[in-house]
Parts: sequence; structure tokens; C-alpha cells
Amino acid sequence: MSFIRRSNVAHVLKHKPKKVTQPELQEVFLALCEIIRPYQKNLVVKSNTPVHYELWTNHPYRVSNLQNRGKVLGRQTKSRTGIQFAAAVLFKEWVSFYLYPLHLNPELGRDLSNQLRALFYRNSKSCMHFTTLTDELKTELRQLVEKCWNFCVEQYWVKPLE
Repeated sequence: MSFIRRSNVAHVLKHKPKKVTQPELQEVFLALCEIIRPYQKNLVVKSNTPVHYELWTNHPYRVSNLQNRGKVLGRQTKSRTGIQFAAAVLFKEWVSFYLYPLHLNPELGRDLSNQLRALFYRNSKSCMHFTTLTDELKTELRQLVEKCWNFCVEQYWVKPLE
């Protein structure tokens, strides 16, 4: 299983709007943040701004066979800390919602409704684009985030919620 060391939204942060032109997107962003906020007490908040909210685990893990510009450096190992759990980013025309455990274990998203499945960005496994958020989608997202959380608990990346 390969992990991303840095934010998987880092490449798009420079494209975030300075001013949000659609106030309904701000409401969608806040609703998505509220879905993942209950998990923040067991995670690290890497970003908490009016347009970007990101949660990471804080577990240590070892990486071996490090690569440097395509060349394997041998049997070296290094310690890393944390992987992204979830993120919400407000853009000019949509709100992106990232659930990284979906990328690591696609089986978590096997039972998604067609309505939610249609929101995935292109062929992405873990990024969804929202322009509106209905109560049905909120309920399904809460269940999906809980599944992802339970997956992380099973992998011993986080401690169970109290």
C-alpha cells in the first residue's frame, strides 16, 4: 500500500479563489466540514481556513525502497508520520471533498448510491465535487466517512472514538 506524504490537494491550492462568488457553495463547504469535524479530536488539523479544511492521522509508519527521480535507492527505510484522512476545499464553481481511505481501499465505496457516485471527479477514487448538498447525500456521506474511519481504526492508524 503506498501513501501520499503531502497533501493530495496541495497542487490545487494555488487555484483557490480569493473571494467566493457563490454563497451557496460556502454553505456546502461548511456542511462538509461539519461531517468530518467530529473526527478532529483524534486527528491532526493540517489546514483550517475559510476555504480549506484538512485532517490527517498521526501514526508513524516505515517506507522502504525509496525512489529518487525514478531510481530505486536500495533497501533504505525511513520513518514517516501520518496520512490524509479527509479534506474539503472551496473553489469558485464547486467544493471538493477528499476521503483518502477510499483511495487506499476502494471496497469502502462499493455500496455508494448512483447519485453520490456521479459526483466523483473523472476517474478519481477519492475526490468528489459538490455544487449542492441534499439531506440524503449528507446522510450517505456521514455513513461513508464512518466506514472510512472504521477502516483506519482497523489498520491501527487512529484510536477509536470515545
